[in-house]
Amino acid sequence: NAHVIFIDKHIASPRCNSYNIQARRCGSGKETAYKTIQAGIDAARAGFSVVIRGDTYEHGKDGERRFVSVTQSGTENQPIKIQNYHDELVVLAGRGFEDRDLNSDGDADGVSTQSKEILFTIPKGIQHIHVKGLTFRRSNSHGLVIEGDHNIVEFCIAHDNWMAGFEIREHAQYNQLRYLEAFRNRHHSGIRLFTGSRNLIENNLSYKNGQEPNGNWVLPIRGDPAGGGNADGFGVAKNCVDDARESDNLCVENVVRNNIVFNNADDGVDISFAKSRLERNISYYNGPKGIRGFKVLRPTTDLLWIGNIALANPGPGFEARSNSAMKFYHNLALGNMTDGFVFVSQGDGDIRNNLAYKNGKRDAKSRNDLMNYKNNWFADGSLGQKSGDPKLVNAEMAINTNFSKEWSIVQKLTFIYEQFVAAYRL
Repeated sequence: NAHVIFIDKHIASPRCNSYNIQARRCGSGKETAYKTIQAGIDAARAGFSVVIRGDTYEHGKDGERRFVSVTQSGTENQPIKIQNYHDELVVLAGRGFEDRDLNSDGDADGVSTQSKEILFTIPKGIQHIHVKGLTFRRSNSHGLVIEGDHNIVEFCIAHDNWMAGFEIREHAQYNQLRYLEAFRNRHHSGIRLFTGSRNLIENNLSYKNGQEPNGNWVLPIRGDPAGGGNADGFGVAKNCVDDARESDNLCVENVVRNNIVFNNADDGVDISFAKSRLERNISYYNGPKGIRGFKVLRPTTDLLWIGNIALANPGPGFEARSNSAMKFYHNLALGNMTDGFVFVSQGDGDIRNNLAYKNGKRDAKSRNDLMNYKNNWFADGSLGQKSGDPKLVNAEMAINTNFSKEWSIVQKLTFIYEQFVAAYRL
């Protein structure tokens, strides 16, 4: 009985009742239809569903910084749902940008318009919005940005945007990002937490960020001399530490689990939050040179790592920097080109039941820390732990990432997870 608002750019009039799905026309009834996504969202109230017909929806008026912006909140029991109609492809397409260096100044020409658009924004103060099944591409800024609390974004795709595909900012809390796919976003990260606490980021796929469609790394831009080399799979901004008071952190109690990141130009996972949990994430084949699978950029406190895997990254598998209370259990570093685990700590921590094998330099090293190492298997005997061949089933197995175009995000995640389970059982 919920009110349904249909978005269809091909309807005869901007607004009408009794929208006929098959005939794409309006009659009389309870449902309403609009030509533009923004008009339909403006009309939505708590409990409404905004259903978008498959098509490509391009930017509105010149100078708009936010292509679509949610204007009303839902409630916990009656969220506002915004989604595609059945499995139809709904694309929000931006103004685009220039990857090439046409003026020969050494940098990508980048954004040509004055306004840097965000394709979809859930602004600060807006709550209980549920976004599902949309694709965001070719923004000259970000794909989707969350600034409000208690929102869900799932089964969406962001690709070929100038900045991050999906981003949480403005200290937003209690949001969920799940079953998202982010690829070839040029700068920052496929999925990024700029500032925010108590958010859940799970079951997402982020890859080839920092790359152009032809496979080349993105050229440098002003303020980013590394160009695409600065694009991570999942990132948490250093602002969480840098903008906080001394010995504090603005981003706490976040959970990041079951995400897969690979072939990103910079680190697979780059974080600076505190009092948070990273569980069963996989990071592999990232970076052109010296890049980590998992990196803590600014030392933080009370991070819990459980069951994460770093495979064949050109730098360390894990570089974990901590001020205190780091707990690091059941993680695997395999075949990384330098070190498996690098522990950099100014305080205490508990490191146990981890496995490192066939890393290029050392399986594990420690820098001036007070951590407790117990029951780890570092094949080269690093840090006085158990040594020898752990006899993995197929430690040399290469991971196949050739997805079928018809696969869903769930099928892609499952395809990769099953390969890791088969290869790296003890």
